[in-house]
Amino acid sequence: MFKDLDNSSIKSSTIFRVNVWLRESNPDAYRPKMVSIGPYHKRHPLLGPMEKYKLLYLRRFLKRKGGLDMESCINQLEKLKEKAIKRYDDIEDVDTDEFCKMLLLDGCFVVEFIRERCGIYQGGIIININPGYILQDLLLLENQLPFFVLKHLHRITKQDDELPLTILANNSFTFLVDLPKMTVASFRKTECNAVYIKHLLHLVHIFSCHVNDPMTSNSSSSPTGGNSPTGSGPTSSGPTSSGPTGSRPYQYAALLVAAALPVAAALPAVATLPAVALP
Repeated sequence: MFKDLDNSSIKSSTIFRVNVWLRESNPDAYRPKMVSIGPYHKRHPLLGPMEKYKLLYLRRFLKRKGGLDMESCINQLEKLKEKAIKRYDDIEDVDTDEFCKMLLLDGCFVVEFIRERCGIYQGGIIININPGYILQDLLLLENQLPFFVLKHLHRITKQDDELPLTILANNSFTFLVDLPKMTVASFRKTECNAVYIKHLLHLVHIFSCHVNDPMTSNSSSSPTGGNSPTGSGPTSSGPTSSGPTGSRPYQYAALLVAAALPVAAALPAVATLPAVALP
């Protein structure tokens, strides 16, 4: 029991599996239906068809910047892999090479899908289905990548006039979650430091708490500069801009699970992916 006393992964984990007693109430609410992100659901056979689409998003990602290729991206992610592995609460015997490839493939998919939702793409939309099916999966607690990985991938391909990933991501989820669109100015008013954002669900939860905080909802400090919409999101009792970490990780995980609950049943039965052929 005490052998893990000095294990730094205990206090650095931010991406958890859903507690058994929560999962038993509705197992399907916590399992991705379309796309696996991260290691927890990577081998699920029903999510296999999306892997070909991920390659198309990876191809579009690499085309954004001259001289960028898979090898150079993986070399950069090698420097982040140990930190990223520690963010997961329940993975053992990690193949670090495969883990880096997963960070690249899944991370590029997430970044490019967010860009696609914000109209920052060329060559048309890759997946011609209701985007809500993908967005729903991207808000599952067990289906996350560390946000610093997404930020890094976005930064190395970011155009000079492109908004920060925090704002693009928030604006992508307004389709599914009751949040106003953000600008650089309104993002600054949230006093949210991107360094403290753990993953996409945490980001949406932080912004939702800010919008629904009674101290800000009727003031100019709200993201819209006026009254915030009434939604089903969490209240200000959740994490602040820094987010709870370290000493109370499971309370933090429970808060994020609660944040995702309204999303779990937001869409009808999952659509079938159209076939895709890679040249």
